[in-house]
Amino acid sequence: MRGPIEEYLQEIVDGLEEAGVFDLSFVSKGTLIKQFLKAMDHNLDTKGDFHLSETDITDAYDNAVSETVDEFLQNAMQEGIVDIAGVDDEGQLIYQLSEQGKEIAKGYDNQSIIVSAKFERFGNFDPHCLN
Repeated sequence: MRGPIEEYLQEIVDGLEEAGVFDLSFVSKGTLIKQFLKAMDHNLDTKGDFHLSETDITDAYDNAVSETVDEFLQNAMQEGIVDIAGVDDEGQLIYQLSEQGKEIAKGYDNQSIIVSAKFERFGNFDPHCLN
C-alpha cells in the first residue's frame, strides 16, 4: 500500500509523462523523481507539508537538468573526450574537446559542438539552454 507522498509523486510523474516531458527531455525520470523527493522532504521539514508549488517543480527540474549535465561532463572527462581548459572571470570551469574529442567531432561533418559549464534557463522558455 502506498502512502500519500508516493501517490502524490506518482500523480506528478504521470502528468509529466502524459505531457510528453520525458520524451522531450534528456533528463531521466529517476533523476527528476530524486529531485522531487528532495524538494518534498525540504517542504515537509520547513513547512510541515510535502506538496510542491509550481516553483518547486520548476526548481526540481532545473536541479535535475544540472545534475544530468554534470554527469555528462564527468563521463566525457573520464572517457577523455573533454578536458578542463581553465576558469572564466566568474569562476566557472571552461571545457574544451580533447584531442580524442576533436577526432570524434570530425565525424559530425562540421556540426558545431559547444560544451559549457554554465547552465542557464532564460525566462520561462524551455528547453533549458547550455550557455
